[in-house]
Amino acid sequence: MTSKCALCDKQLDSNFRLDGRCEECWRCNQAQTFVKMLEIIRNLAVKQADFDETYQRCRQLQLVIDSYSIYITILKQLKIRDHYIDKIAIPYLCDRLPKTDIKLYENYCPIELETSDQNNNLLKSIAFLCSINTVDNFIELRVRNIIDMVLNADTYIKKNSDLNELQNMKPTWLRWILDNAREEIWCQKDLPNSATTSLRLYSLSNVLNVIIKSLCPQMFGYADAIHHRLHRTYTPLSLQKVNAYETPIHILWASKTALSCIDTSSPWLPDRVVPLLPLMQITQLENLESNEMYLPIPGK
Repeated sequence: MTSKCALCDKQLDSNFRLDGRCEECWRCNQAQTFVKMLEIIRNLAVKQADFDETYQRCRQLQLVIDSYSIYITILKQLKIRDHYIDKIAIPYLCDRLPKTDIKLYENYCPIELETSDQNNNLLKSIAFLCSINTVDNFIELRVRNIIDMVLNADTYIKKNSDLNELQNMKPTWLRWILDNAREEIWCQKDLPNSATTSLRLYSLSNVLNVIIKSLCPQMFGYADAIHHRLHRTYTPLSLQKVNAYETPIHILWASKTALSCIDTSSPWLPDRVVPLLPLMQITQLENLESNEMYLPIPGK
């Protein structure tokens, strides 16, 4: 066991915690602890640490993470009083999914979220669907995601054929993972057509222990490379731990640009992720006051 604190590198005395923290760091609250871990990961990125050093440090940090639970409550349906439908995303859902999926998701609605920070919309959508508090700018979820990717990337790559291209690119994807800890470039390298985006989604599914159903439009009427990349279900490493009766969460890849304004002469890449929720049954809608009935129904 290391003789230095996992969070501050101070020498540990005989009273150190089993998770490798000194007394001072142990007294930090959960939010402060994850801020410290994010700073450690940033320093690994700055010094361009190799895989072995990064892996060993992340193993230390995982012991600390295991001391804290992350609580999620999956949203089951859209509530007119609380949510706004994303009107720009509706055509991507209703007109560009495969026909079988259009029928399957005809009662689902894309939810409009505050979008001042476009780089965060993937984590923002998933955090919203899982009712995760994001006042800390996703620090805890980011740290859990980054460390899980470092520790389990080899397993994800071996288990999922869509990650095969990462097999011999360890220095590249390690650099990408660590770069996610840098505020100024976080997620900007997350190109939707990259296998690293799939790696992030497999990891988020594992971290949250929830199945993520990712829907991607067929923009030109057929399954192109971007559709093959993103139109899939992401599952945790151990499905035995997933409640079989729990609702998966659903996300839709779309664009900030209205579908009618998309340039069809050039390749399309989604630049936005929106959460999806099923609409309440019409019998429930009829019980709401008329001044609340302003939301458009997808496909209508």
